[in-house]
Amino acid sequence: MRTSSVLVSKVSIFTIIMSIETKIQENITLKFLDTLDEDQTRWFVAMEAMLLGHGGIKR
Repeated sequence: MRTSSVLVSKVSIFTIIMSIETKIQENITLKFLDTLDEDQTRWFVAMEAMLLGHGGIKR
């Protein structure tokens, strides 16, 4: 019983860390996009869309 509660705790911590990392990555990307002109922004967003593939989900 104790092992499963420890596993749940580790999974919860991992989920929180991944959420924080996602928010940090979003902030960095938005700051980066603010430095680009329109053509550069379109190129970057198109490249990201190609990397994400059909459906737009990485995970």
